Amino acid sequence: MKMEQDDAKRRAEDQKPSLDMRSNKKEITGKCEICYANDARFICIKCGRKVCSSCYFNIIGLCQKCVSKDTVERWKGRAPDWEKVLGIEWVD
Repeated sequence: MKMEQDDAKRRAEDQKPSLDMRSNKKEITGKCEICYANDARFICIKCGRKVCSSCYFNIIGLCQKCVSKDTVERWKGRAPDWEKVLGIEWVD
């Protein structure tokens, strides 16, 4: 009886959603679904595309297709001082 209860408890635990995002990470393989030139390294949190670092805005988690064209043009190729832009101090 004890063994059956332990098995039922274990099955219930296995069905709970994980709060640890690292364990839910999908393996990212293949080429970027936007430029098709670079290896994909990220997944857009809005559309789910696999994209390279050139087509992805890491600070907001979105690909170029999910950000307005005006914003992409303003941000592309820039390396702003995010501490000043956001008015925050990074803590390492």
